[in-house]
Amino acid sequence: MVFKGVKIMQSSNKTNSNSIKDDNAIDESSLDYSFLFSKLEQLSSENTFYRKAFSKIEEVAKKIADGNLSARITNWDEFDKLSPALSEINNSYDFMDNFIRDLEVTQKVALKNQDDFRKRQLQELKGYFEQQIAPILK
Repeated sequence: MVFKGVKIMQSSNKTNSNSIKDDNAIDESSLDYSFLFSKLEQLSSENTFYRKAFSKIEEVAKKIADGNLSARITNWDEFDKLSPALSEINNSYDFMDNFIRDLEVTQKVALKNQDDFRKRQLQELKGYFEQQIAPILK
């Protein structure tokens, strides 16, 4: 077995007189695996941390997809090195929300101006057009 460039010999009761001893090989029974367990615990903790962060992202994305444009990731500053990314997601949602609100205002103004324009057009119609088309456009 090879671990980080070190060959590990598994101890066995059989001895092979024809085998050549490798100077880089060490006996597996003399290894301390505690560093592996601590690394596994660290990675498990990080995994839980990332799952929690992505759960928040998923929750807010679902709310926004359902039409709640005011949804944001709360407590984003509790996510240590992920905090800047979560903050930027919120900033993106803020930008999108502001853009949509501006479009709504612009559309209302345009419809009002269009309505005013249409009314002026109707006032300018004469004769046949005034009698036949104006009622349709009103």
